[in-house]
Amino acid sequence: MLVELRNVSKRYAMGDIWVDALKDITLSLGKGEFLAVKGPSGSGKSTLLNILSALDQCDSGTVQVGGVNIGKLGEHKRSKFRNRHIGIVFQSFNLIPVLTALENVMYPLTLRGVKNAKARALQALKDVGLEKQAGQRPTQLSGGQMQRVAIARAIVTRPDIVLADEPTANLDSKTSETIMALIQKLNREQGITFVISTHDDYVTSLASRVITILDGELVSDRLSGDVLASGYDRSSITSSGVEV
Repeated sequence: MLVELRNVSKRYAMGDIWVDALKDITLSLGKGEFLAVKGPSGSGKSTLLNILSALDQCDSGTVQVGGVNIGKLGEHKRSKFRNRHIGIVFQSFNLIPVLTALENVMYPLTLRGVKNAKARALQALKDVGLEKQAGQRPTQLSGGQMQRVAIARAIVTRPDIVLADEPTANLDSKTSETIMALIQKLNREQGITFVISTHDDYVTSLASRVITILDGELVSDRLSGDVLASGYDRSSITSSGVEV
């Protein structure tokens, strides 16, 4: 399995009150899957992606990506691991405004000192259909184009997995369809593993597997066609209250 979460929990303090963002989550994910994480706002979707991306750490349980227990890595090693193995697409794009599209895509490779960074970044822009916009800055791009640059930046490192937090939330319906078609293409043709958090039924309809999180708990896990997802231990699903 590419990703293994075992009994993962996370709590946050809100004043004097502790909120359980994730409760005893157990989840396995294979290479090449296209997983949608569904749930209402505040359900724990973003927390799950933050933990998977090593931007945050769980309070209990274990998180393994590519066989590496990322919870045991120090901050520097987590950052290095994320740069090499995990691509992230943010809802707000998070592009550097003073850099061109090409320079934004090159940035994670530049941090690693990759010699052919420019060529790889140009190929990534070509993969998302934006090679002609390589010299433009984010302010010169539409919302959909900025999201495609963000996707190019996420895939340019050739990561094991790409995590996208509500990637269509700030886009109109037509642009959302374009972005999701691109993600499907990258998943299908390049075998890139995607995990997308969303509350959009259109997005979940395109995924090959959908999990639902409610109040921090994993309440369902289904493949397309309403079949129980593979990679799970059935007894552990039943004991954690997951709908079977």
